[in-house]
Amino acid sequence: MEKGRAMFSVAHDPTRVFVVATGSINIQALGTKFNVDKLNQKKVSVVVTEGKVKVTKKEPDALLGEKVLHPLGAERDAVSEKQVMKRAGERIVEKNASNLEIITVGEKIIIHEQENSYQIKPVDIEYANTWRNGRLYFNQALLSDVLNEVNIYLKNKIVIGDSRLNNVKINMNFDIQDCKYFLSTLKDVVPIEYYTKSDNQIVISIKM
Repeated sequence: MEKGRAMFSVAHDPTRVFVVATGSINIQALGTKFNVDKLNQKKVSVVVTEGKVKVTKKEPDALLGEKVLHPLGAERDAVSEKQVMKRAGERIVEKNASNLEIITVGEKIIIHEQENSYQIKPVDIEYANTWRNGRLYFNQALLSDVLNEVNIYLKNKIVIGDSRLNNVKINMNFDIQDCKYFLSTLKDVVPIEYYTKSDNQIVISIKM
């Protein structure tokens, strides 16, 4: 799978292994329903809505990378210092790297291939497949992640041109056919302004 989004429903059969390969990652079904997003070359995400999947690198025994427990700017939960180590900028990662992760129902793994790191987050599976029904649902989603999805449906892509928007989280729920109205809707949620570049990219920033 080079690029795009797909949903897979696979019955468990030990004699017939089902694997989705994308980038440097293998996703093996273990009797499950799951979504795979490969919207750009930097990131792969997998959401499990039923059963579980095994996520590994394509290279045998290669480590998945650093497991990020708290990214830059994230709210912190209580985490034992025995389990984690701190990195530059107070990013917190798990000490012991692994060559696989088992992702179960209600979980999402986000793999940053170029950074050699990944995160695992809980998700609301009720909304995990809304895109298949023509709707997009975002609950406390990073604006950058929202744009990755919305830009799939836009001719003129929207990009962030202001670092102050990097950690902005938003709630939205709208019909995919209404993506053309996304900027006007976003202005009701976040105080932004924007301009169009010569290549027709739309650059957004905090309104002064």
